[in-house]
Amino acid sequence: MEKQTPGGHSPPAQHIHKPFQGILFMVLGIGALSMMDALAKSLVQKEINPIQILGLRLFIVVPVILIFYTFSGRLQELMPVRKKFQLIRACIGFLAPFCFFMSLKFLPLSDAVITSYSSIMIMTALSYFVLKEKVGIHRWGAVLVGFLGVFIAISPTGEGQILGYVLVLIAALAYAILVVTGRMLSSTESVGSLVFVFNLCVGLIALSMTPFIWQPIDQVTLLQIAGLSCLALIGHFCIVIAFSRSQASVIAPFEYTSIIWALIIEWTIWQYLPAQRTVIGGVIIICAGIYVIYRESLHTTPQAPAN
Repeated sequence: MEKQTPGGHSPPAQHIHKPFQGILFMVLGIGALSMMDALAKSLVQKEINPIQILGLRLFIVVPVILIFYTFSGRLQELMPVRKKFQLIRACIGFLAPFCFFMSLKFLPLSDAVITSYSSIMIMTALSYFVLKEKVGIHRWGAVLVGFLGVFIAISPTGEGQILGYVLVLIAALAYAILVVTGRMLSSTESVGSLVFVFNLCVGLIALSMTPFIWQPIDQVTLLQIAGLSCLALIGHFCIVIAFSRSQASVIAPFEYTSIIWALIIEWTIWQYLPAQRTVIGGVIIICAGIYVIYRESLHTTPQAPAN
């Protein structure tokens, strides 16, 4: 469950406005992350623990970040200012990819992706209670409708699926906390610092537990983990470029193309289509989420009416 900007925080400042390029990079980035999720599902179905995946991913993701910032002459940007806060954020944020990857062992990819969008509703609630942001009746209404969509979409057929949905909801909560704390830190921490510290800490946490759950892996599995890591980097870089090309209010709704990507990938690989109830719930969640984004864009416009 890795969406939006790499550290789960506000996008970088925009310097140019090219909506088509922004949308294109957003769709491509979300597509890369969707393929990453499909690889993760393939791995956990082979009994590879997500902890092992996240631990090994460290050896690709962190070096690439270091190389990129070194050659761009911005290595100093990776240094955190509020180290303890960043560490706490990373420890909580660890649950987002871990729980989401683990849920894919029990749930179809599209079901997990649809349910994960409950994070948008949780973020809105946390923004009010933690950041003291003004959330008007329109957005609270959208939050309630969104959670109704989650209730409709969740239709477990056994204990395994119940566990899967619980894991997705934990991942959504952790991701929402990651985003909100990213906003809190954005006044002192750079984008690079938030991305680097999060990925470094997640990898180190996973590595510390890997000896206890290690499963022997063959070359194919190792290549899958390497591919997963590369797709994560490609997806994140595309999304950062997208936010630099266009306004967030224009491209943010295209994050929901992950559902389309998931459906295409899942049908191609596993010949699975979600149940009607899941689709209906998903449509409600998407509509509520897009409405929240729309109201937030009005709220951030200087002459916008209060919402």
